[in-house]
Amino acid sequence: MKKRHFLRLSSAATASLAFGVTSPPQANAQSTAGTLRVAMTAGDIPLTTGQPSQGAEGVRFMGITVYDGLTRWDLSRSDVAAKIVPDLAESWSISEAEKKVWTFKLRRGVRFHDGSEFNADAVVWNLDKLVNRNAPQFDAAQAAQGGLYTGGIASWRKLDDNTVEITTKVVDAVLPYSLASVFMSSPAQYEKVGRDWKKFAEQPSGTGPWKLESFKPRERADLVRNPDHWDKARVPKCERLVLPYMLSFEEGSPFRDLRVRKAANMAIDRKGLVTLLGGLAAPARGMVDPDHPWFGNPKTDLSYNPNAAKQLLAEAGYGDKNPVKVKFAISTSGSGQMQPLPMNEFIKENMHDVGIDVEFEVIDWEALRNRRRLGAAAPENRGSHGLNSSWAYWDPDIGLIGPASMFMKASGFNWGNYSNPKAEELAKAAKEEFDLQKQAKLLAQLHEVIVDDAIWVWAVHDLNPRALAPSVKGFVQAQSWLQDLTTVTVG
Repeated sequence: MKKRHFLRLSSAATASLAFGVTSPPQANAQSTAGTLRVAMTAGDIPLTTGQPSQGAEGVRFMGITVYDGLTRWDLSRSDVAAKIVPDLAESWSISEAEKKVWTFKLRRGVRFHDGSEFNADAVVWNLDKLVNRNAPQFDAAQAAQGGLYTGGIASWRKLDDNTVEITTKVVDAVLPYSLASVFMSSPAQYEKVGRDWKKFAEQPSGTGPWKLESFKPRERADLVRNPDHWDKARVPKCERLVLPYMLSFEEGSPFRDLRVRKAANMAIDRKGLVTLLGGLAAPARGMVDPDHPWFGNPKTDLSYNPNAAKQLLAEAGYGDKNPVKVKFAISTSGSGQMQPLPMNEFIKENMHDVGIDVEFEVIDWEALRNRRRLGAAAPENRGSHGLNSSWAYWDPDIGLIGPASMFMKASGFNWGNYSNPKAEELAKAAKEEFDLQKQAKLLAQLHEVIVDDAIWVWAVHDLNPRALAPSVKGFVQAQSWLQDLTTVTVG
């Protein structure tokens, strides 16, 4: 059964946040006596040390609550896509010469929950924590999570108490997006607990609008309001995501043939899948939603068309006596996975109907995420032709550039090792374009290539349904997987 954990918040002076196991199919929020309880989808309570585990669900409920980054997503509006804004960094600039050296001016007067000061030394310490294996505070568990966002960073240094310099490995206009998920833990608290990350996990200290009071693994976590948060507007008052199959392009994979990839997409009855999910999803037409500025105008229609799918497979040399045989790694639950077991069984039947026989390897969510990071060529993934993992597109690297390029292979976003010169060219151009409007146009062109080349099999977009108790007010449904709970009031 898919587990959901409760996040509990309160609008009282000692606001609280908690996770608890439940099993309804929809995310829900309820409240009693000024406390907001929010159900989340995850295999366990996310890591509490700074870089949360459990995917985007971990970032949503244990990242942006307890911690801040140098940048953050503006989740205050529901009518526009979320944008990157300053957070612990008040501003930043890029060197005009080689466009790899970034200078970040830090916000003054910010303190960690333990009372210690946030400054340039803390930023350097936290980047060392994630990247520098020789640093005493290096934490492999956090590095595994944060590596998705720090992989493009070459070096970093303190210029003065309120200024840091970060140099990227390549020209990277997307860096501010990545830094929104690099969270700052307190160096002073780490020293206080004896330089022990396990003890830090029990008494964490960030600069975020919430403080972790207590947690019980696989059951719940209680957070209390931080009344001293530096951004008084965000002191607590109490997107979309697609479910795809990442495909292997390794030798021996049937998905090396474009006709098979298109057929697999055309085999899926997405409207039927939406009905199975009670209408709480939307049919996917690619990596991003058709209303998003990055969608573009793909020429290929991958909608449900079993007859066309059979014809494509016949052209590729398959038939009733010679079906396509593939193996997919899937999970029983996880961040954004919705109802993975019944959904995968539904899709398996769809594919069987057109001549694709699917075998499942069912593993734990965190194990699946690790297999995804390793890539299709890793020994652990030998024999797997696809991997079913929820995927968000809130930033360009995660949503489009990483999955469609080889120059970002180390990020783990391109699981199947897809390679296309046109996609590579557009991905690199978008990565290096600092004008956001021009960047959006390049990303739209990249998405057109992604869809026309059917690099993944897309199922549905999660609509992020919310069920709120009548006493819960002030929630803004941002166009993002991440949501801001500091605006919520109860009563």
